[in-house]
Amino acid sequence: MKKHLNNPWVSGTLALLAVLLVANSVMDSSTPSPSYSVEDTVDEYEQDENEETAFSDPIGAVFDASSIKELAAQSSPRNIFERQLEKPEPSEEIEEVALAETTIKVKGIWIQNNLRYVIIDDQTLKPGQSIERVRVLSIEEQGVWVTSNDEQHFIEPGQSWTYRYPKAKDKSPN
Repeated sequence: MKKHLNNPWVSGTLALLAVLLVANSVMDSSTPSPSYSVEDTVDEYEQDENEETAFSDPIGAVFDASSIKELAAQSSPRNIFERQLEKPEPSEEIEEVALAETTIKVKGIWIQNNLRYVIIDDQTLKPGQSIERVRVLSIEEQGVWVTSNDEQHFIEPGQSWTYRYPKAKDKSPN
């Protein structure tokens, strides 16, 4: 079947038949109109003797160009890619994001067999755990990989790291 659908003559004929069937179903049967058979609209196709078609006799569909033109005239053209965007009103105040700073210090690393721990600011953590807004990614003999606000950093034992994060807004009324 894939062999037949990949043949442009067969797929083109099937597409044309589909258009003809849709046009026939839309067409009003009370108005007499010129009709064309499927054999008149499709070019001659030479079929290999090994090739079989999905249908033996084409469906006797009727194509009416005037009814298609009437349908096209009834529909209004539109741009499907056009999107009405609401422009934000310019605000007079530009809010600046206030950043807070916090410093953490790696005081030690403990590795024994498969167990790995790090001491950060007097708290013992293992990979995957967090302290404040910092998550421990991995612990190595040379140091520890941490992440905060999608920023990764490597800290060696005895070193500190200062990171910034958005300060929480005051919810108290003015």
